[in-house]
Amino acid sequence: MHGTTVNELKIFVTGVLEENAYLLYNTARHTAVIIDPGDDADAVIRFLESKKLSLQSMLITHGHWDHTGAIPGLQKHSKAPVFIHRDDAGQLKPDGFLEHGQDHDINGALYTVIHTPGHSPGGICLYGEGRLFSGDTLFLEGIGRSDLGGGDGRTLIRMIKERLFTLPDETVVYPGHGPQTTIGWEKEHNPFD
Repeated sequence: MHGTTVNELKIFVTGVLEENAYLLYNTARHTAVIIDPGDDADAVIRFLESKKLSLQSMLITHGHWDHTGAIPGLQKHSKAPVFIHRDDAGQLKPDGFLEHGQDHDINGALYTVIHTPGHSPGGICLYGEGRLFSGDTLFLEGIGRSDLGGGDGRTLIRMIKERLFTLPDETVVYPGHGPQTTIGWEKEHNPFD
């Protein structure tokens, strides 16, 4: 079910770093899952309430503050569990860990966890429904920084080539910052190879 779309997508651009928070939701089930909630819990809560959605979980691509700031506010509202790769758990108190190759059910659609260290040791991407949520691993014609604690530029580029550029070219990439792109476009135009 990696190519079948059952989820609608709402994008919240949050904070000074304009982090993309992605809410995947299914109105038939009245459920939602957020990927990288950013730092504006109130906007997410308003949307959930307007659509009568129950937040099922929060999936975190990496532990940097701009991707995780809304977690406390969302947990007060919904008690939704938090999942992150163990190498990026840091100060977070996750309810579970996301491991490479693991399938995660998002409102009835399977998403596969792809471990992509390099921007951070526990960076992950989520692939399903013809979509890749890439966190700060891959951007439109760019890649994540590797000069922060735990970063490694060579590893990041290798992970992109070995684990992301093997996905179908038509896969739509939803990065942690900036506009969407596709795997095919990045294979042709991303200068970091």
